[in-house]
Amino acid sequence: MKIHNCQQGSDEWFALRTGRITGTRIAKMAGGTKPTIDGLCYEVASEIITGQRSDAIKATPAMERGTEMEAEARSAFSAEYLLNVVEVGFFEVDDLFGVSPDGLIGNDAGLELKCPLPHTHLKYITSGEKAWRAYRWQVQGCLWATGRARWYFASYCPLFDGRELVVNVVEPDADDLAKIAEKAEYCRGKINEILEVLK
Repeated sequence: MKIHNCQQGSDEWFALRTGRITGTRIAKMAGGTKPTIDGLCYEVASEIITGQRSDAIKATPAMERGTEMEAEARSAFSAEYLLNVVEVGFFEVDDLFGVSPDGLIGNDAGLELKCPLPHTHLKYITSGEKAWRAYRWQVQGCLWATGRARWYFASYCPLFDGRELVVNVVEPDADDLAKIAEKAEYCRGKINEILEVLK
C-alpha cells in the first residue's frame, strides 16, 4: 500500500487511476452483474494496454458543485467533530486497485464527503443512520482498500442552518468485504486472462 499526495484531478492523479479499479469502479464491481463486471475488466485491460483512460466522465453541474464546495465541507466537518482530516490524492492498494478518499483521519478512519443539492441533503437528514446506503459499495470499498476501522460519510449543505452537516459513521461489514474481495479476485483473473491473449 502506498499513499500518493498528489492533487485530485491532476494529470498525476489521472495517471495513477488509469488501468486500476478505483472507488466508483469498486462499486460497479461489487454491485454489478457478471456482464457488467466483465465489461469493467475489458475497460481496465484496455487502459493497461493503451495507457489511456476509458472512463472519462463529463462533469455535471452537481459534480462541479461538489468539487467547488469540498474544502468548505471538509473544514466544517473538522470543526464540528474536532478531527484532523488529512487530504490525500490516491491510496494505492496494488497494481490493480486504489481509492481516492476525501480525507484520512488518524491511522484508522477515512472520510467521504458529499455536497449535494438541498433536496438530496434533506433526504439524508430524514434518512438518519441510512443516509450513506446509496454509497454503500463506495464506502465499504474504501474500508476494504485501506483496511481502516471506520469511515465517516458526510453530507454538507450550508443552506440548512444548524443541519448543514449529516454524518454517519460506517464500520466494515464482513459480508460486504468478503464480496468485494471475491469480486476483486475474479477481476484480477479475468484481466490477466484478457492480457494474456495479446502476449
